Amino acid sequence: MRIGILTHNYPRNSREQIGAEVFVYSFARLLKKEGHEVFVFCPSYSGKKEKYKDVPVTWFYWHDDNKKMGDLSLANISSLFWISIMVLKGGFEVLKFIQTNDIDVIISMWAFPAGFWAMIGKFFAGKPSVIISMGSDIFVYPKILPIKWLTGFILMMGDLVYGNGYKICRRIKEISGRKALFFPITASNLPFKYAMKIKMDTKKFNFIYVGRLEPVKGPDVLFEATKKLRRKVDNFVVYLAGPGTMFEDLKVKVKKDRLDENFKLLGPVYDRKKVAGLFLQADSLVMASRSESTPFTVIEAINAKLPIVVTDVGDMGKIASDFKIGFVAPAEDATALADEMFKIIKKGKGFKKKIAKNFKKPKEIYDTYKSTKKMLLKVEELL
Repeated sequence: MRIGILTHNYPRNSREQIGAEVFVYSFARLLKKEGHEVFVFCPSYSGKKEKYKDVPVTWFYWHDDNKKMGDLSLANISSLFWISIMVLKGGFEVLKFIQTNDIDVIISMWAFPAGFWAMIGKFFAGKPSVIISMGSDIFVYPKILPIKWLTGFILMMGDLVYGNGYKICRRIKEISGRKALFFPITASNLPFKYAMKIKMDTKKFNFIYVGRLEPVKGPDVLFEATKKLRRKVDNFVVYLAGPGTMFEDLKVKVKKDRLDENFKLLGPVYDRKKVAGLFLQADSLVMASRSESTPFTVIEAINAKLPIVVTDVGDMGKIASDFKIGFVAPAEDATALADEMFKIIKKGKGFKKKIAKNFKKPKEIYDTYKSTKKMLLKVEELL
């Protein structure tokens, strides 16, 4: 099959391995590995782009500033205008993309806005539409009523609809009235076998956070939790790996509160071997997200048999509780998060080894390779 992946988020180069675009990147290569020709369609944004050869990318122009959709605030009228421009421009450009690459089937990553482009491709080019909802498309953007109505219609029009999480599947049912299939597009498959040795103080309990430093991910909540936790115990470090708009503000706060020994900002870490090393050498992953589906960091923690401390958003709380692999705190509650972090510190560094067997079942459930093979069988039936 010649598969067209439509998305608003894709890494500018193969070294960019932090953020939701990792899902799309790894999924595209998995489809390629299965013997299909894969082409990606994505709005352009700032930064030098790698000329991908294995999976070609069509970047379409839509904005002079070339901003990412995720950087645009829904509370800003100007941002809403540019999002509308991007959606409409993509609707025109996608037909050219389909024709140029002789696409057989369209897979849209996120129901909005990519699902809209897929709908155009279905109506005007007759191409089957597969929609994979990833979270923000049904939890964040539908807060605006017209987008909610449009997203519901898009989901109803899809030939196959999947959700990247159990909570997402339930939300799809609420918005569109149709049942979605569970499809765990989860991880970037970090090279644990070739992991880089990371310098960590083995005498201290080491937490890692890997992801964007943006409000939705709650790094500010994690910072406040770290302050509160230090009042109880001092033998721990929280390492934060990732870029984002909150980096400089957090840097200032760390200096002001003299938290540099407990809260370490590593900045962007694009070397996948180094990221793998963080997961293998840490004692726990910690996530303080305000909104989430199933972040790849949690699945990578499962692959690395790394305990987790997470907020109860998306499927994170369910994963931690059902499989007994960590602790859960309410979202936006720094005190509660500090309490859960304290609990796992009290369990000791041996806790990681003690619960290693608990990771077997979730690792089987969140096997993207097996899920992809099942999905491709259903997709072939559409042709």
